[in-house]
Parts: sequence; structure tokens; C-alpha cells
Amino acid sequence: MRAARALLVLALAGCAPVVTHGARVEPGLYVGATAGLLVTQDTARAPDVLAPQWVPFARYGLAGKPGGVAGSLGVALGSSPESPVEADAYLQLPTPAPEWAYGAGVVASRALAMPYVQVGKSFGRGYEAYATQAFVRRDDFNDRQIVLSEFTPTEVRPRYWASTVALRRRDGPVGLSLQVTGAFGRYEERVRDSGSGTRSRPLRAVTASLAADVNVARFVHEVLGVTRRPIPRDAPPR
Repeated sequence: MRAARALLVLALAGCAPVVTHGARVEPGLYVGATAGLLVTQDTARAPDVLAPQWVPFARYGLAGKPGGVAGSLGVALGSSPESPVEADAYLQLPTPAPEWAYGAGVVASRALAMPYVQVGKSFGRGYEAYATQAFVRRDDFNDRQIVLSEFTPTEVRPRYWASTVALRRRDGPVGLSLQVTGAFGRYEERVRDSGSGTRSRPLRAVTASLAADVNVARFVHEVLGVTRRPIPRDAPPR
């Protein structure tokens, strides 16, 4: 039965928003997607409260002088019918050390508010390690819960603190971010048409997610560079 529940969780779009970038703004237009798993939790009655999103996204970054102010704006498909689109606005603050970056942003939609701060450090070969601290507040009751028994809530509304550590790698036009998040807070649950009212329960979980993106301009440039290479018609003389 537990295995069946896990498969059902993976089949659903999760409720947990994911920050798709690191602390350092990367200039240009990026498109990508996120995928994740709910590693463990102690709130089995609300299985998809914290499952990370499996969604596509787009992001545009604008960077100024090295060490100066930079910013990015992204959009992603939402995790519920009440929030079909989620926006992510991020501002990177000036820093005297070029290898360090930090800033603040917010992921928001009609039913979601997630302010967050980030700090990260760049290493060689395109690596960046960073941390994200966020507070997540959802105001919509999620009525997509699969009713596995008469005790399963059909509606849940979470409020929790999300602490994330991540490693990012940029290899040419492709970027990958591996994130591990610990979530701590509470959620309200309600079984529809039961007359039992709303109850508040603790919420704690660990999730893992992967965000992959492609720099559109750089990808097109590299593809055109390959396709424009001349193909020799005859074998060179020996």
C-alpha cells in the first residue's frame, strides 16, 4: 500500500515551489525544467504537500558590471489549477569578493508567496555551491488530493520554512542544479464534506530536486557553428 501511495505521489504535480537558479545571476534567456522526489516525511496523510514540482520554466537574467547589481525574472507552470503560472523575481546585491554572490527574491502567484534569500560561492570549472532560505505560504486549499481512505484529507494548506543546499554546474549552454531541501512548519487539513472542520498538523520533510536549463542564444550559436562547418566531398590525398 505504501508503494502504491508513492507512485501516486510521483504521478502528481507537487505543491512545493522550487527556485530554479543559483545566487549568481546568469545573463541571457534560459529555458528548462525541474523534477524532484519526496525523500521522506512524517505527514503521510498529506502525501503531495511537499513533493517538488515537475514543471517547465523560462528565465531571463540581466547582469551589469562584475560585482554590481544584477537581476533575473522567471516564470514557471504553477502547481495547482488556482495558480497556473508562478513568477520568480530575484535581485543580486553588490559584493566586494567576485567569487561570492548573494541576493533576495520572491516566487509568487495568485495563491502562493515565497520570499527567499540566497548566498553562494563560485569555484572552478563552472561549479557554484549555494544555499537558499525561504518561507512558503499557500493560501489555496489543494483539492487534488487522492483519497486513499476515509481519513485522507482532500484539502490541505501549508505554511513552512524551507532550507536548501545546492550544487550547480554550468557546462557550455547547459546548467544543472541539484538541490536538497529540509522543510519545517505546519499545514491545515480538511476532509471535504465530513463536517469535522479544519485541523492544524506539523509538517516536516526532506526533498531532492534537479533543475536543468539551457542558454538559448549560446545553444543556437553552437548548433549553427556545427551545421555551418564544411563537409569535405573527397577524401584528402595520401
